[in-house]
Amino acid sequence: MDQQARHQETMSKFGIIDAEQNRLFKIDFLTIIVAFLLMIIGMLLSYFLLISGLTTTGGLFGGSTLIFAALSFLNFRKATTYK
Repeated sequence: MDQQARHQETMSKFGIIDAEQNRLFKIDFLTIIVAFLLMIIGMLLSYFLLISGLTTTGGLFGGSTLIFAALSFLNFRKATTYK
C-alpha cells in the first residue's frame, strides 16, 4: 500500500512537470509568432520609408528590425529554463 502511495505521488509530480512544460512551450511559441509579426511590420515600415525618400531612416530602421528579429529567434529557447 505504501509503495502505491509513493507511485501516485511520483506520477502526480510528473503530471505537474508535463503541464508546466506544455505551458512554457505555448508561451515560447507565441513569443516567436509575435516576433515574426513585429519583424514583418518593421520591414514594411522600412519599405515605406525608403519609398518616400527617407533612405537613411528606412535603412537604419530595416537593419535594426533585422537585428531584432535575428536576436529574438536565436534567444527564444535560451530564455526559458525547464525544471
